[in-house]
Amino acid sequence: MSADVRLAWIAILTVSIASACTCEPTEPTPTPEPPAPVAEPDEPAPEPAPEEAAPAPTPPFVSLRAGQGYTCALHREGRVLCWGTNGDGQADPRRPSMRAPPTWVEGLDDAVAIAAGMRTTCAARRSGRVACWGMNSDGQLGTSTRGERRGLAEVVGVTDAEDVLGWKGSLAMCARRRGGAIVCWGRAPSTVEGAGRAFDDLSVQPYFLDDVRSIARSGSEVCVQRTSGEVLCWTTSSLGPGSTTPTPMPELAGAVALYANDFTVFAAMPGGEVRGWTSTPSPPPALMPVGDDPHPVRPALQGAVAFAVFGWNEIFGLLTDGTVVWLDGDGARAAVAGGTDVAEIVGPDHLVALTRDGRILEWAPGAAGPSEEPSVLEIPPVEPAAAAAPTEAIPERCEVHARRAEVEHHATLESFRAGVEAEADATDAQITEALCSAAGVDPGSADCPAEGPWPGLLGFELVLVVPREAGGYDVLRRLGTESPGTESASELRGIELRARAPVAFAVEEEQSEQSCDGEGDDEICGLSMSAMSQRVVLERPDGTFVLVDVGLPLDEAFVRAQAAPTATLEGDGVRVVACGGSGLVPLED
Repeated sequence: MSADVRLAWIAILTVSIASACTCEPTEPTPTPEPPAPVAEPDEPAPEPAPEEAAPAPTPPFVSLRAGQGYTCALHREGRVLCWGTNGDGQADPRRPSMRAPPTWVEGLDDAVAIAAGMRTTCAARRSGRVACWGMNSDGQLGTSTRGERRGLAEVVGVTDAEDVLGWKGSLAMCARRRGGAIVCWGRAPSTVEGAGRAFDDLSVQPYFLDDVRSIARSGSEVCVQRTSGEVLCWTTSSLGPGSTTPTPMPELAGAVALYANDFTVFAAMPGGEVRGWTSTPSPPPALMPVGDDPHPVRPALQGAVAFAVFGWNEIFGLLTDGTVVWLDGDGARAAVAGGTDVAEIVGPDHLVALTRDGRILEWAPGAAGPSEEPSVLEIPPVEPAAAAAPTEAIPERCEVHARRAEVEHHATLESFRAGVEAEADATDAQITEALCSAAGVDPGSADCPAEGPWPGLLGFELVLVVPREAGGYDVLRRLGTESPGTESASELRGIELRARAPVAFAVEEEQSEQSCDGEGDDEICGLSMSAMSQRVVLERPDGTFVLVDVGLPLDEAFVRAQAAPTATLEGDGVRVVACGGSGLVPLED
């Protein structure tokens, strides 16, 4: 069909449709809105993604160790917190006192392991060196010397330690070196371990066994686990059954951990079994039968993976689910109040626990059984705010004087060789090491740096040797004396180098007089504290030195409570903070 024909038909249809319409005229129909798009069937809204649980915070503390009346905790960042008995500075080495509150050990922020002994504490550092503090009656600080000192001491010759070991009743401390070798210092731990060692030999020496993983010591038993898993045990006394010769204990081989109380060594075995060994003729019947060979302990302890053991017949166990249980005198087991979600427990004087979330719990000493709720240890700030300077004057009971120190100049150290018994061909470095050692200060430590200044003891007299850039040495005389065991005894209780240039040096000295009661053969004599002096040496801008002397009153409780004095140059005098007060002290002629 042509296009014209199509157009004609369209026109005809249009006219026809219009003629057939009978509707009344209406308003024009508005153009309808376009239909709304048909919504697709709603798909179910996606479930919101579950929020990832926030990771549990890393517990701040990683381990606990307990000595005689005190406890220490190792922080994951390398700091060490200690509290408890502190007469020898075993908890707070800068401030010995009857008892220390929770205190961060000053100068220690890189510890990887800690150990507590009778009254001595040690820490292995990231560098592999070992720092010790506290009692040093038998060389427990590892300096090869005896005598009290403030602050940290560095164990001589140990540079690759990965762990440290100590025991409540022992006057020796040990370190495990990389590879498993053990070295020890202090009084020989037992007749076997000390064989061939002179009583007065305080040097750091290898343990008589190598490749040691752990050591457990009771009052009379010792068990050592070697890196192979083998366990050797022996007694330290010939009394009762047992051998003083190390004897393999195949029944304890492969133990997960070894623990000890006063008379028994316990081994936590794989699978939850607990075995024990004692040489004591009459061990607590609730714990195990008598015998030389290991015996599984009573079912009340089965499943324990760690122990805290006390005295003769009291033991706490830590189960795999974090529950702490108590074994009573009849061998029955009971849950300890508050002892849940626990990661570690220690004794030996009262129960202390480290929870999995990093809290430290303490049960009161002598608490009756497991029913007492623990307290949560309050952790002090890591860096407490500096205390404001005292506004009160220094009390009259403390005598404070400031004077110019006596100084001698020496071109060389030749004159000191005889004083420190150095060899004729000793180098200056060897002489300065001997100076520090004689004063009870570790060569190479912070208080005896390789570049000086160096404290030293010449005869009974404490000196400070200061090297000068222009050459030679300034020697400060009469800073203190060390003459124990005499009728007028004098003992250096603490030496501390606070700054190298300009020099700031502090020393504490205790002087005693012999007093006697009675007459004749019944006469009783003893040394009593008669004076305590704290001294600070400062270097002036002109190169001269000022000696500040703080004399403390004859009040032992007061003396122990005092912080070390501080002194700063101010005008023509010295600003001294001591005895809880502050004052400007003029220089005496």
